[in-house]
Amino acid sequence: MVQREEWFGDGLVTVTMAPGVVLDDPHEGTLTSNPFVGIAGSAYTFNVGMAVVSGSVGRRFLRIGARGANSCFYKLTAPHYNCDNFEVCIVWLQPGKECGSDGGVQTRTISFEAQQIIAKHGFQQDGGDGRGTALTYGDGDIWPEYGVADFT
Repeated sequence: MVQREEWFGDGLVTVTMAPGVVLDDPHEGTLTSNPFVGIAGSAYTFNVGMAVVSGSVGRRFLRIGARGANSCFYKLTAPHYNCDNFEVCIVWLQPGKECGSDGGVQTRTISFEAQQIIAKHGFQQDGGDGRGTALTYGDGDIWPEYGVADFT
């Protein structure tokens, strides 16, 4: 998988803002602008870390095809992919009834390499782009909303 820059590394993030950076507009009752007092110290902090899917053991990967009669799988619905800088792609999926979903279209993020594998498979199957391809996450697990999925 292509390495990409993350917005935040693991660790503590502190949000600060200097006094006066934001001013309110003069309005009825207050004819002069008042500066915001700012944010200092550790008033707004949060921790950033890798998301862990509850109940998962190890890393889960994508597979083409359904894994069994009662396992969860997804079918690609959109005729195109939305890929950002040829690193990650957003795909539109229709979950099977075994996935515990209402059947509505969902979006998930896959690696660009995964998109290439799916597109190649689609072209080999019917000359298409992969629409209708069944994908299984892990061993028929529900595909979590967050994270970037890839093939092994």
